[in-house]
Amino acid sequence: MKKIIFIMIIFLFIPINIYAISDNYEDKINDIVNVEKEENKINLYLFHSKDCSHCADEREWLKEIKKDYKDYLNIYEYEVTYNEENRQLMKSVTDKLSINIDSVPFTIIGNDYYTGFSETTESILENKIKEYLELESNPNEVKI
Repeated sequence: MKKIIFIMIIFLFIPINIYAISDNYEDKINDIVNVEKEENKINLYLFHSKDCSHCADEREWLKEIKKDYKDYLNIYEYEVTYNEENRQLMKSVTDKLSINIDSVPFTIIGNDYYTGFSETTESILENKIKEYLELESNPNEVKI
């Protein structure tokens, strides 16, 4: 019995973080790309080319970031150079967003979109993910 009480007390001091989706998050293109919205998950869409080095860099970075947010982030990738259907899909997305973009990488998350990829883009995208995943702390957490 003492062990159980001891374990319960220890869990009071362990921070438990729970993500909640921000009210600011809105997936404007899930209907176009035929993706269902999942509760407590955000969707990130990447239109890319197999021949693009910046696209390859972003795809590698997304693999890494997915490890940190795997339960809360869906990543959908669409190759547009060799896939006509995906190229048309990108055109439909840009039309819906009322923008004129035909370069890759082209990334959409929530109400925001980005072209190109660099360390700055990494930071912007991760901050946007964090913004859309509002962090809720364990109300039983005791800070020392």
